[in-house]
Amino acid sequence: MIGSLPRLESNSEDPSDRQKAARRPVWYRLHAHRGVSREKPFEEIVCAPPFYNGIFSTGSCRSKLEHCTMRHRLAILSLDKWPFIEISSDEFRQIKGAKTKLTVALEIEEKFELLVENYTEYERTLLDLTLTNMVRQDYVWDSFMDHRQLVNRRIANFLMAAQLYIDQAKHDMATMFGRKSAAAENLSKAFDRESDQSLGYRVMKEIRNYAQHRALPVGPLGYPGKRQQDGKSAVRFGIQPQLDVDELRSDPSFKGTVLAEIEKEPAAQDLTYMIRQFIESLSRVHEAVRDLTEPEVAVWTLKLDNVVERARTEIGHTIGLAAVEQEEEGSYRDKVYVFADLAKRVHDMRSRYRNLKFASGWYVSSGVAL
Repeated sequence: MIGSLPRLESNSEDPSDRQKAARRPVWYRLHAHRGVSREKPFEEIVCAPPFYNGIFSTGSCRSKLEHCTMRHRLAILSLDKWPFIEISSDEFRQIKGAKTKLTVALEIEEKFELLVENYTEYERTLLDLTLTNMVRQDYVWDSFMDHRQLVNRRIANFLMAAQLYIDQAKHDMATMFGRKSAAAENLSKAFDRESDQSLGYRVMKEIRNYAQHRALPVGPLGYPGKRQQDGKSAVRFGIQPQLDVDELRSDPSFKGTVLAEIEKEPAAQDLTYMIRQFIESLSRVHEAVRDLTEPEVAVWTLKLDNVVERARTEIGHTIGLAAVEQEEEGSYRDKVYVFADLAKRVHDMRSRYRNLKFASGWYVSSGVAL
């Protein structure tokens, strides 16, 4: 049971001093009551939250000069009383490092999936618009402009997600291994390789800058149709968003070498073909990310799996399991929750989209099967 807090007397007759003292956190006032000089600036007092398993503790605040012994444990953080496992400080740091880095590995996968989902939304929109055009055949200028706006929105979202992935994959790799690590350097080489070898990568990187600073990317939006000679279908309906080369040429900041490639290669003016090449390139980069991180992800996964298994064996419970750094008085200075679902999700997500590196040669059709 928590008793009433001791009243702090002020040495000053100025009422504002008492008001300032009343506004200070409870544990600051308790600390002052225990004998630490109230003349000392608040910043010079190190205070940990004075609660442990829901119980108020007056022993959690201390001066920087006071000695404090840290304990490290595997514990179940809940209101129930569970046994705990003593671990070393090195073991605590290893668990924290494994959890942190495995979380970053998961975040890279989530950013790539964000990119892929924006790509599939673009492709799905093209299919929906083509079907709508086939059924309605409503060739009205206003409808065409609505369709063009929708395609522009899908491309803008895709380009945003692509740039997010490019920037943050490099940052995340540096977080896991260091900015000057071999893994970080090899990732940069993977991006450079795609820039050198993929026309779609070069074009869409420049289109992203153009869309960001100048104008929306879609120029003409066509609905080409073609009569089929297969004996089953009469007309094949399609959709073709294209770049407006004249508009690109009027932008002085558009990279001249890329513009020359677009002018020379008609396929480079087909936005869908370039987008498929771009997602294909980023898929190859992501494959490199997985290859570069695979040995370490296995180590981090094993570390956390072993912690969960040890808790299951020695504590008999894993829900709410955490590695904790604990003050001698009882308060937690740091805690790292450990659970098996993190490693499982990393494994599952790293198994997705393995064949998307062939995307530029794929397309979906609703034509009658043979």
